[in-house]
Amino acid sequence: MPYRHITIFRDRHRYVMGPCLAVCKNGDWLCSFAMSVMREVGAMSPLPFLHPPLDPEYRNYVTRSRDQGRTWSAPRVLPGYDWFGGDVPALCTLANGDILASHYRREFHSPEAAALMPDLRGVVRLPPYPWVASHGGTYVHRSVDQGKTWRESVQVNTHPYVSGYGRSPAVEMPDGALLLPLAAADPFFDIFYRESGLEGEPLGNEWDEHGRIVKGKSAAFVAISRDGGRTWNETRAIARMHEVNFHEPALVRLASGRLICQLRTEHSEGGGYLFQVVSDDDGETWSEPKRTPLWGYPAHIVQLPDGRILSVYGHRRKPYGIKACVSDDDGASWDMEHELTIRDDLLIDRELMFPYNLGYPTALILDDGGVFTAYWGEDADGTTTIQGTYFRPPA
Repeated sequence: MPYRHITIFRDRHRYVMGPCLAVCKNGDWLCSFAMSVMREVGAMSPLPFLHPPLDPEYRNYVTRSRDQGRTWSAPRVLPGYDWFGGDVPALCTLANGDILASHYRREFHSPEAAALMPDLRGVVRLPPYPWVASHGGTYVHRSVDQGKTWRESVQVNTHPYVSGYGRSPAVEMPDGALLLPLAAADPFFDIFYRESGLEGEPLGNEWDEHGRIVKGKSAAFVAISRDGGRTWNETRAIARMHEVNFHEPALVRLASGRLICQLRTEHSEGGGYLFQVVSDDDGETWSEPKRTPLWGYPAHIVQLPDGRILSVYGHRRKPYGIKACVSDDDGASWDMEHELTIRDDLLIDRELMFPYNLGYPTALILDDGGVFTAYWGEDADGTTTIQGTYFRPPA
């Protein structure tokens, strides 16, 4: 099967990013994503868009395909129009057919109101925009009708972690437990402060026993639910290094029972490579983080019908686009000699003013053994879109 590209959603007046695919129990495909407005640039709107942690206009949406991706419905809001400020959503279909959508959310206040709220955490001020963004929490929404409505929303208790952001779905274990992969949200890690020019000292993402935030790098962790996602009151660290920030973990459970998690990294030297941890005891213990040869982020991992593992990931350096690689030994090594370039044309030539308008791929296995991956990128007009590609991994 040669590469075949499609557009899932495009609106020249909107900024879209961060898709996630899921298959309903009835066979429908769902694709969720975050969407906001595109602004006319001027003195009060110096940028045409802001990313989800910083823009109150963001809401999450879901579109549906009944023909394995060939056509898609008009997007519906997820979970409702009163839920704004959400980061990119992740979809998980449970064994009983329920669908869970998880996301991190920010709260927004006027600068004057925020000045009277000293207990706000993770505050980011964005002059000349007339709002302040602050930590809002991690939430899980449930649908019992194939993603048409979302009738139940619960907050995830991420303690001792202050924030929990993740763009990958929960994994359902054989005993019914759910593991939701998370890490620090902006701005609860130091590099965000430096890159954004924020005032003050970096925060850190963990509470100590005295209720103080401990400075340090971002650890990756899982939030755990033992009642089908209705309550989340347990966490477990899965990756921590003194010199590395871990973000956007992607978790999969293989047929062998092994859990593999690939992690986006932010650190001063050699940044951009995916790190990896594995667990062979259902997530009780994890290996030491190991740098893979895969440059790109964030990842999504699926197991192919022949048992091999496929990782797809964004590539924000030349060639800008989407890449993929396979492992035939449960993630111990990756076949870089046959790394795939799925797309290398996702940014228009404007001196790379915004070299990050791409990536966040998500993948499904087709009935014939091929793969469909959805991702975010610019089209030839510079409009951000949700796009998809049908392809086959190398034999």
